[in-house]
Amino acid sequence: MLRNVCRQLLVSAIVATAVQTLPAAAQTEKVLHSFVKSRTDGRVPTSHIILVKKDTLYGTTEKGGRYKSGAVFSLKRAGSINSPWSESILYSFSGSNDGRYPKPAYPRWRAIS
Repeated sequence: MLRNVCRQLLVSAIVATAVQTLPAAAQTEKVLHSFVKSRTDGRVPTSHIILVKKDTLYGTTEKGGRYKSGAVFSLKRAGSINSPWSESILYSFSGSNDGRYPKPAYPRWRAIS
């Protein structure tokens, strides 16, 4: 029995060492949209991004939009995985009855399950 336990520990140590020495998969980043200062674009994106489909993202900006009080936007990719993304402002906060400067309701790093 002791021999089996030692063998299992040795195998576990070898596997753990092999896993630790494997190179990490290459990670790349790509800018999907650069927000500019204009009434037709949002500014200061602070919300969580919501992926609805593999080619559609939604979010909010704290500033910008038609009334400079924040906006709801979508980013859509047309075509293949390498196609460019296009942004659309879906709603501009007016700063009156609909509020302004939207911020996320929970910390950005918190997972929701």
